[in-house]
Amino acid sequence: MLKGVLFDFGDTLVAETDISTPMLEADLHMVDGVEEVLANLDRDYTLAVVSNTIDADDSVVTGTLARIGLDVYFETVITSVTAGYAKPDTRIYQQVLDRIGLLADEVVMVGDRLDTDILGANRAGILSVFHCWNDRYDVDTVPSELRGVPDKTITHLLELPGAIRTMGFGDIR
Repeated sequence: MLKGVLFDFGDTLVAETDISTPMLEADLHMVDGVEEVLANLDRDYTLAVVSNTIDADDSVVTGTLARIGLDVYFETVITSVTAGYAKPDTRIYQQVLDRIGLLADEVVMVGDRLDTDILGANRAGILSVFHCWNDRYDVDTVPSELRGVPDKTITHLLELPGAIRTMGFGDIR
């Protein structure tokens, strides 16, 4: 039974347009459909962010989410800076699961990178949804041994509830 949804931050929830500007100062734009999907899922599921960051810790990403009004949807945020591990290392996934009190088979990971988000979920025993909404990362340039295999692929975030439903997790509003 699905109890939680894990999200990557950059290019999954928020479009990465200028990674040279510090996160708290960047002009952020939410990915289309994010508010509707989060409000929908938040009614029934624990939501968390698992993000690889260069120098931003959990508090910076949480503050960035607050600045755009998305912090209210997430029980926790974990970054590679705070965790000490980056996706696809399974230890960052275990840390977020420990924080939210769920098991790998009770969550699904949503991310835009096959080599980090999806591969890490595969290794951790977590089902995954590849959010392939832009062409920023050329899938063909990822070596096959580093290319995670998603359980579902979506091109728009509004497709997420339907994708989860077809993964055998039951009825999603």
